[in-house]
Amino acid sequence: MSTMPAFKEEVKNLWNTQLPFVVYRLPGTSMLTCIVQDTDTLHYLTDWKTEGFIMAPFDKGKPVVQIRPDRNYNYKVNRAEEGRDDDENREFEKGLLSSEAKTYIEKVASAKNYIRSSDLQKIVLSRKLTIEQNSSNSVETFFSMEKLYPDAMVYFWSHPRIGTWLGATPETLLDYTPETIRTMALAGTQPKQSGTNETWGGKEREEQHLVTEAILEALQNLGIKTEYSGPVTSYAGNLAHLRTDILGRHSSIPIENVIKSLHPTPAICGWPTSKAFEYIKNTETYDREFYTGYLGYFRPEGQTQFFVNLRCMQWKESKAHIYVGGGITAQSDPESEWWETVRKSQTLLRAFRIS
Repeated sequence: MSTMPAFKEEVKNLWNTQLPFVVYRLPGTSMLTCIVQDTDTLHYLTDWKTEGFIMAPFDKGKPVVQIRPDRNYNYKVNRAEEGRDDDENREFEKGLLSSEAKTYIEKVASAKNYIRSSDLQKIVLSRKLTIEQNSSNSVETFFSMEKLYPDAMVYFWSHPRIGTWLGATPETLLDYTPETIRTMALAGTQPKQSGTNETWGGKEREEQHLVTEAILEALQNLGIKTEYSGPVTSYAGNLAHLRTDILGRHSSIPIENVIKSLHPTPAICGWPTSKAFEYIKNTETYDREFYTGYLGYFRPEGQTQFFVNLRCMQWKESKAHIYVGGGITAQSDPESEWWETVRKSQTLLRAFRIS
C-alpha cells in the first residue's frame, strides 16, 4: 500500500496532467477514493443511468457535470500518523472587514426589510472571499482539509474544461436506496462552545423549523412516508448547527424525482424557494456556480449519497475564491450575520495555514 506522501504525489500528477478526476472521503470514514476519467470529454448527466461522480450547480436550470470512472483507487488514512491541528486561526480575515463587511451588512438589512414587506420567510445570501494563492497549493490545501475535518465530506474535484473545486461539507442532501431515503435539515449556526453548552435563540430555531417543514412537505408530496428526529446540535469545524434527521420509506421512486423536489433546499436558497432564488439572482453580483449545488458518486442501482456543496472554494489561476453565506429571516441581526460568514470562512482558511 502506498504512503500518504506517495498518494499526494499521485494526486498532484493527476492535476498536472489535466485529466478530469475527483478525490473524496465520506464523513466519519478513513478511506480516500480517487476517480479518474481518461479523456478530457465534458460529460453531462442526461438520463440518470450512467455511473460516475456528479457535480451539480446551485441553479437547477444549468447542466450537471459527471466524471466517468475509467479508473479508481483508494487510500486508507492512518489518523494516528496524521495528527491534528486544532488552532482555529480566528484572526485570519480580520484585515478584510471594512468594505466587505459594510457591503454584506447592507445587503442583509435590505433582505430583512424585503422579507418583512413580502411573503418571503427566508433568503440565503452569500458572499465570495478572494485571496491570492498559488494554484499549485491546491492539493496540499485539500489534504490539510481532509485531516482537519474527519466528520465532513471532503473532496478535490478538477476538470480541465471547468476548473478546480474543493471543500469540506457537513450537510447530506440525499442518501438514497431503492427502499429508503435519508436527508437532513441543517440550519441555524453559532460558534462552537466548550463542552455541550450551546443554547439556541428564536431566529435559529425558526429557521431550522422552516427548513425541516419544507423538506418534509416535499417528500410527502412524492408519496414518501417520513419520520424525523431532532433537532439536535451538530458540529462542523468551529461551528455548531441545528440538525433534524429525516428518514423516508418509498417504493422505487426514482432518485431524479427526489432530487428535483429537494434541490435547492430552503437551507441554501430560502423560502418560498422560487421567490428566494429570484431575489438571490437579482442581488448577488456573481454566479454561485457549484457553491450550494450538490455532489457525490451516483450509482444507478444500490446506494447513492449526495452532499450539499458548502464550505467550498474555487481555484482560478493565482486566486482562491471561498464561498460563504447565511440564512436571513425577519429576526436576523445584520452584523451577526456578517460574523457568521466570517466564522464559516475559517473552516477553509485553516487549511491554507497548515498546508
